[in-house]
Amino acid sequence: MDSCAVSDYKSKLATTDIIVSSKHLSAEMEPGEGKFVLGVQNMLNPNSFGNELLDIINNHFVKIR
Repeated sequence: MDSCAVSDYKSKLATTDIIVSSKHLSAEMEPGEGKFVLGVQNMLNPNSFGNELLDIINNHFVKIR
């Protein structure tokens, strides 16, 4: 997982599965197959987006439960 501005995200796609960005910037990102962008209102408060992040992880990256 990584966080970045819209101008940085393409250089990080090779090594990053989930990009956390502001909702405004995330709308401009196209991550491609197997990659995910999570647009958040407040990046400083993980409680405001933690459940959404866990949903992405559990639905796409966790193989064994």
